[in-house]
Amino acid sequence: MTSPALNRSGGVAQYLRTVQPHFRSEIDYFTVGSRSDAERLGRSMVRLVGDWWRFTRTLLAGRYEMVHLNPSLGSKALIRDGVLLLVAKTLGRTVVVFTHGWDKQCERVLAGVFLPLFRWVYCRADAFIVLGREFAKSLRLLGYRKAIFVEGAPIEEELLVDDQEASPDHPKEQRFRVLFLARVERQKGVYEALDTFRILQSQYPFVEMIMAGVGPELQRARDYARSHGLTKVEFPGHLEGAAKRRAFASADAYLFPSRTEGLPISVLEAMAQGLPLVARAVGGLPDFFQNGRMGFLTERGEPEVFASLLIDDFQIDRGTASDKEPPAYGLTIGAEGGLGAAAWTAFYTRVTNLTYRTPNPAEAVMDRGDGLGRNFSDYDQVTIRGSVIAGPGLLLSPEATLLRQGQGDFRLPYPAVAAYASTPTFLAGVVERTLRLALGANLDRASWGLAANGGVHLEHNAGHVSGASRTRWIGSVAFTYRFHRESPLP
Repeated sequence: MTSPALNRSGGVAQYLRTVQPHFRSEIDYFTVGSRSDAERLGRSMVRLVGDWWRFTRTLLAGRYEMVHLNPSLGSKALIRDGVLLLVAKTLGRTVVVFTHGWDKQCERVLAGVFLPLFRWVYCRADAFIVLGREFAKSLRLLGYRKAIFVEGAPIEEELLVDDQEASPDHPKEQRFRVLFLARVERQKGVYEALDTFRILQSQYPFVEMIMAGVGPELQRARDYARSHGLTKVEFPGHLEGAAKRRAFASADAYLFPSRTEGLPISVLEAMAQGLPLVARAVGGLPDFFQNGRMGFLTERGEPEVFASLLIDDFQIDRGTASDKEPPAYGLTIGAEGGLGAAAWTAFYTRVTNLTYRTPNPAEAVMDRGDGLGRNFSDYDQVTIRGSVIAGPGLLLSPEATLLRQGQGDFRLPYPAVAAYASTPTFLAGVVERTLRLALGANLDRASWGLAANGGVHLEHNAGHVSGASRTRWIGSVAFTYRFHRESPLP
């Protein structure tokens, strides 16, 4: 039976460790796959060829009746185990392929130009084992016609025991704790989980999060949380045994936004501990999950969409001069999302000419010439901002903004009734257009922080003078030093 190193973290290794005591036949384990998260490409290629050679020698030297391969449906695993499958069948062995993970994008690629090659190699297998009915259907569509077994995934027996020692160490009513427990890699939805927590924490400050696990994105995930001010996130690393039981027992919900899965064992463990689940509908989960009762599954992975609208006055009747008052409103629509370790925000804002003006001076939205809300009116702008972690504690934020500013000003008097018809609703007079290209940087350390922002403003019709142009450089630098002092009250 091929397997990753059984002492490593990960779903396949955990699966095999869990079922190992229940095997009745004599089984030899043959280690394949990466031996380290830091393995480089050259070393990986040498190791791969070495594994193929060792596997061939092992089959020639032993009296093995069956070979059990444990790949995921992903490009690297399919190449690695495809060669092992061909070697085993050439030597006359029965071969069972157990696909633990399932990459839908890889499936789409296989269904195209690589379909003949996939059938030539993997249709030689004597049987397949999959973790969901959806995967069995996909194998049939890919052309496999032999036996397919749909199986579940086991969990450790100790997680089925009511462990009083693992009870929460804080009263439930003082906080709400969200648990993410998986390999810390992009495909598991690490940054989606952190973005979800960021939204929750902005609305409910008592929410906490535990992001347990190890993997290639662990340090970047820590930097991402620190750069976004997520102070209530714990990264305890790999958990097992009593530490894992305590993590489940102290949690109030389990979050698992993984993009592709077979049947994730950590989800089954969380459900065995009675935790409600919030996850994407991936892998074998839809086969048994009762949405709304066991938690919530979603097909969505779209960015958050937001909007706000201010309506002051829309005149419907147009019979008299006083009915021709221009409408006043303001609006913002936008969206935000993530892409790996990066995040983006895009929005559009519009404020009309008379939004912040009023015929009644007592209702003025300014004090000594300063606006009590926005400091501008009669404008619109579209802005796209990004943020990406460029190093430990270093966040870069590029920005592009296009602004159109009319000559409407909330400090001007409200137009007389006779002027309603000639008062523009939006973008009065000569419109000044500004293109802003900027870059912000935040460097955060334990006791101090440095923030800088700079950009160029390319202005057309500068100062509302037709045809005038101007280029301005605008920037700022801020330094923050954090300290505290504690002493008892007298």
